[in-house]
Amino acid sequence: MVTNALQVLVDGLATGSVYAIFALGYTLVFSILGIINFAHGAVFAIGAYLTYALLGGRFGFNGLLANGQLPIALPFAPALALSALGCGLLGVGIDWVVFRPLRQQRTDTLLTVVASLGAAVFLTNLIQYLVGAEVYTYPDQLWGGLPLTLRWGDITLRTSQFIIFAVAVVLMIALTYWVKGTRMGKGLQAVAENPTAATLLGIDGDRI
Repeated sequence: MVTNALQVLVDGLATGSVYAIFALGYTLVFSILGIINFAHGAVFAIGAYLTYALLGGRFGFNGLLANGQLPIALPFAPALALSALGCGLLGVGIDWVVFRPLRQQRTDTLLTVVASLGAAVFLTNLIQYLVGAEVYTYPDQLWGGLPLTLRWGDITLRTSQFIIFAVAVVLMIALTYWVKGTRMGKGLQAVAENPTAATLLGIDGDRI
């Protein structure tokens, strides 16, 4: 009974770490812009597909890119880094196309949320149009010589779960330091606390 409870706890922490990583992005956007960016999950999904493609993965038989494959196959670390960069640029593009015009016109928050939903629906359908709705899996040996699972007695933890948990902890610590200990982070706090006063002090949320 104790072993089963510990296994459930470990699995719950691993699953919660995934939600925590998503929540970091949602929280940062909501605290500054005052909206929930529903397109956030679609951007994550695009990052996953992009990483898969950079690893040399072949797409399935559905979608515009059916049976498509890049002529390169990068190791996991650079593929992940390039995907993160691509997702960052996509996020900036979404802000410029969807959110910034609405901010400049000082539209109602509800309209911004609806626009966010529209962006999410567009990106989700774009993914399905390009690669279909099939299930894709990453290669087993992404972590070099690390084993696929880690065991402590009767408790089993997949290596990917442990790495996700570690990444979530590192990101939370790094984001906390960045927001509270850097000039840019304090500027974001000022914009979130009082946008009007921050603008009078020369702190512009669009240029931080």
